[in-house]
Amino acid sequence: MSQREKREFAGSMASALHLKFINTDPEYASPYFRIYNDTIVGFHTGVVDNKAHYFVQSIKNLKFKVVTGNDSLRDPSISPIDAFKNERLYFGRFGRSTMQTLDLDENLNEYFRKYEDTLSYANKVMLYKNMAVITSMNGIYVFDIKSQKLLWKYWYTEIVNNGMNGVLGNKLVFTETVSDTVKRSVYTNIVCFDLDKLKQKWIRILDHSITYVYAKDYMPRDQLYSDNNEAIIPQGDACYRLDLNTGSIRGKFLWGGYFRNNPRFTVENSRLYLDNQYTLVCIDLNTGKKIWQIKNAGYWEFYKNYVIASTPGVKFYLIVNKFTGKIESKIPKPDNYTMDFDVVGNYVLINHESLYQ
Repeated sequence: MSQREKREFAGSMASALHLKFINTDPEYASPYFRIYNDTIVGFHTGVVDNKAHYFVQSIKNLKFKVVTGNDSLRDPSISPIDAFKNERLYFGRFGRSTMQTLDLDENLNEYFRKYEDTLSYANKVMLYKNMAVITSMNGIYVFDIKSQKLLWKYWYTEIVNNGMNGVLGNKLVFTETVSDTVKRSVYTNIVCFDLDKLKQKWIRILDHSITYVYAKDYMPRDQLYSDNNEAIIPQGDACYRLDLNTGSIRGKFLWGGYFRNNPRFTVENSRLYLDNQYTLVCIDLNTGKKIWQIKNAGYWEFYKNYVIASTPGVKFYLIVNKFTGKIESKIPKPDNYTMDFDVVGNYVLINHESLYQ
């Protein structure tokens, strides 16, 4: 597929979704591409020009683009960028159990080295006020960044559901899978911790016959879903809605074998959007009733007022109104081409280089 055809296809998608073009830059192809508020961050691998570096760019002023790096940052030390705050990039150090920050003047700092022997890998860093929440292979740790003091920790009983954790407002919510050898079954613990009071708020146990250990394919950016002051907990047998304040189960939607087909889905305003065997459905999680459905349509992505779907064999892309289920556009897929379409926060990245909103 030629570059001209790619541009024309990107233009068709942008027009169908009513997107406004922002910028094109080949550096956006970085696997570490993120957007925090109105700031673009990423890592240029240097595969082509042998000049690896991080970059920080303002969406409001695209001419403001800072390239930064440090001699200590060499593969495999590169890690996904978890946050950008006070002109610093935050990430867990790959293969180690510490947090690192890199500022725009190329100053590299390392935190929590005192806990390297107990904190097994820093998989993800989440920031709240002056705290850093670190998820690891053996537990959850909350640190004071300035003093580097450990404020709270929770050691997993058995298996971490990596990705099924998040800071929602002032609450840290995370999950773990536990085996019951007596009952010969498994269950999921959901733990909520109040970051302001530094106190565990509630624990909810989901006792079910099928446990689903989360993977990145199902949880974009490894973030826990939340909706209307609820935590959305998808499991192998059902989708649960938990009240963030009390942990009580507000709703439970049984979806049988959906997850055996590797679906992608979105929950928004108590509506669940997903497909089962190429039937795209919208379900009211309050009642469990189907609002609309479209046959021969598979879930692809979700952006603002639209569900982006595809037909069997990915011959066409469908732009579906999320409220009515009406197909507003049907775009032919060019030969030998699979759409590179990523929703990054409130933005859309097409062909790994063109940014829209």
